[in-house]
Amino acid sequence: MNGKIVINFPRIYAGQAVIQAIAIASKENRKTLSLDQKHYNLELGNQDIKLHSWLDIGSCLKREGIIETTFFSLPSSLFGSDYFELDSNRTYRLHFKEPTNVFLLGSNQPDDFEQTKNSVQLNTGKYLAVFRKVLQAGEELSITTKTQGEILVFQQQSGMLPVYDLKEVKNYKAYQSSWRDGVSEIEFAGQKRVAFSKNEGYIGWQFQVGAADVYALSIKYHNPFKEARRGYYEILDKNKHVLVPKTPIQLEPTRVGKWNYINTDTKTMINAGTYFVKLYSSDLEGVIIDNLEVK
Repeated sequence: MNGKIVINFPRIYAGQAVIQAIAIASKENRKTLSLDQKHYNLELGNQDIKLHSWLDIGSCLKREGIIETTFFSLPSSLFGSDYFELDSNRTYRLHFKEPTNVFLLGSNQPDDFEQTKNSVQLNTGKYLAVFRKVLQAGEELSITTKTQGEILVFQQQSGMLPVYDLKEVKNYKAYQSSWRDGVSEIEFAGQKRVAFSKNEGYIGWQFQVGAADVYALSIKYHNPFKEARRGYYEILDKNKHVLVPKTPIQLEPTRVGKWNYINTDTKTMINAGTYFVKLYSSDLEGVIIDNLEVK
C-alpha cells in the first residue's frame, strides 16, 4: 500500500516474535506451473499435476465455470507453499530434491503422516484437517488417494533452527522412572529426587513427542562435590535402537542450593513417537538427578 509492506503477526503475545515466511507476489498475477516447466524442488516426471505457487488466503484451488474455490483460512505454517489438488483413486509418486515439509489436507490421515491439529477452511465452508510428513533431500513420496478433494501442499525446509522457546515443554521426574539401577530415592531441597548410589548405575526416561522436529533435552542435576564427575548418555527409539550413541559428559560442581544442567538435543529430526534417554554413571556416586526436560 503506497509503496509500503505492512507485516502483521496474528495471535502473537507480548515478548514473542515469529517469522514463518515472507512471500512477496503480485496479487493479480498468480501463476500455475505447467508440466514443461522445471520446478526448483519437485520432480514431476510425466504426471499430470496442476501446480500452484504462493499459497495465501484467497488463493485459487480450482475454477469450474464461474465458480471459484479458494482458501478462506490457513494455519501460518502453510503460507507461501506450493500446492495442487489430488484426483481420487490415483497413486502419485513425487520426488523432492531438497528437505521438504509435505502436508496432506483432507479428512483421512495417511500412513506415516502426523496429525498437526490444524485445519484449513475453503470458501465453500468445507474444513480439511492438516497432516504432515517430513522428507529428506532426494526422498520419494508415494501417496494413494481414495476420495475427491484432498490437497497436497509442500515447502522446502527453511534451514532455520527450531524456536524452542515457543514449543511445549515436558518434564519427566527421575524418581518416577522404573528403568534404573544403582540409584536410590532421596529427599533433597524439600522434594523427592534420586541419587546415584554406586559408580556403575544408570537411569533412563521414556518420553513422547507429537510432531517431527529436532528436540532439546536438558537433564537437571546437583553435584555436591568440589570436582567434576563423569558419565555418558544415549538416545534410543521405541524399539531401543540407538539414535544417538553413548556420548561422554562432564557434570560440573554445583553451588549449595543450586542446580546445573546437561543440555543437548536429538541431533537430527525425529518423527512423532516414543523415545528413551539413558544416563550412565562413570563416577557419579552421590550426584543427585531431578528430571529430564524435553522441548
